[in-house]
Amino acid sequence: MEALAVIGFSAAMFAATGQVLVKGVEDIIDPTKIKLTLDEWTISILAVTIVTKLILFIVCRRFEATAVRALAAGTPHLNA
Repeated sequence: MEALAVIGFSAAMFAATGQVLVKGVEDIIDPTKIKLTLDEWTISILAVTIVTKLILFIVCRRFEATAVRALAAGTPHLNA
């Protein structure tokens, strides 16, 4: 189930990255369309995202075993 969540989250992040890249290329091509607004909600969402990713990075660095090894150890009958 954990692997499914990782795949789903990765797909969402891939889609978001694609949208950011497309918008970035469009803005480079026509810089007169750029509309930059940084209100309190935008700044708070950015801050929460950065802090969350930092916490997850620190937590993940503490585990020595990879997710693949953990999944393989959980199903020993498939490795025979």
